[in-house]
Amino acid sequence: MSSPQQPHSPADGCTTADLVAALARGDGTVRIVCRDGSRFVPLAHQPRNDNDTEPWAEYDGGTGVVVRRHASTDVIQVPVTDTTEILEEQRVDRSVLNRLRAAGIVCTPVHDHGTYAHITFRDGGYVNWSGTTRHGIDVSNQHPIADHGSLGCDYHTENASAPAEDPDAEFATGDYDTDSAALVAHLTALADRHGHTT
Repeated sequence: MSSPQQPHSPADGCTTADLVAALARGDGTVRIVCRDGSRFVPLAHQPRNDNDTEPWAEYDGGTGVVVRRHASTDVIQVPVTDTTEILEEQRVDRSVLNRLRAAGIVCTPVHDHGTYAHITFRDGGYVNWSGTTRHGIDVSNQHPIADHGSLGCDYHTENASAPAEDPDAEFATGDYDTDSAALVAHLTALADRHGHTT
């Protein structure tokens, strides 16, 4: 599918269904956004019910919670370009890292065959966490919150005789607020059990 050459909105004859279909077909080449001054803010399609008149969620990148909701008449469809691709403060990893830091958990970003983050525990074990986009293709924690599909982590121990008490975990409701809170709670529980590092 070729990307649209200019923004489209419901005012141009697009419907919410058209916008959602464009997201589904676009695989990252189309983004639904709102304007914040001169910037575009990526939005997630997260209707609260079948009749939601404001189905587009705008997330606070620092906390991972929805701060505003938008009607389809107030959003535009844009091609992904250098200026619309991502806002630094809207990356998936930002709010998770902020919450882990507040809990006293040291987390190191890693860029190796995708992007993920690494936490080493005092007992020698470690966990890596990352996510996927809504299309389930990119393993990353640096895509926009609006493209969130799932978050997950895998726990490893250096002690071969240690019981496998911490299975891998995946949080895949598609709702970033819910999934990121569950991931942070899981990682915090692991750190409490295996020892925080400083």
